[in-house]
Amino acid sequence: MVGGTSSVASSTPRSSSPASTPASSSRSSIAPSSSSRANSSSATGGKCTQVITNEWNTGFTGAIRICNTGTSSVNGWNISWRYGDATRVSSGWNANVSGSNPYTATPLSWNSTIPPGQCVEVGIQGTKSGTTVSTPTITGAVCN
Repeated sequence: MVGGTSSVASSTPRSSSPASTPASSSRSSIAPSSSSRANSSSATGGKCTQVITNEWNTGFTGAIRICNTGTSSVNGWNISWRYGDATRVSSGWNANVSGSNPYTATPLSWNSTIPPGQCVEVGIQGTKSGTTVSTPTITGAVCN
């Protein structure tokens, strides 16, 4: 386990799942950067994205954002993600983060329910070997 409150984050949006802050609100724990990149996958009721907030030579911070785009609350969620290169998560927060590529995140008691139109963010910090953080493949029922 990377940590009970560990997570991987980045200032570049990379989609796979949403977070539990309002989709249009400024309550998000990760602020978008001017050089943000996003990749999203949405399905019935949800969208999951990686957001990169800061990058440096060998590392980054960001979040996996899980958004409820449906009309009813998501009660309990879990997501998994995998990087296709040497990008790795070293710590996380706002969720129980575990694994070593693939990674898994499950909610804490205070963010297990995602109301319609809201998002939850799993914060992450990690390492990278390339010039930019790679976009992971994010999976989970809430992302579909």
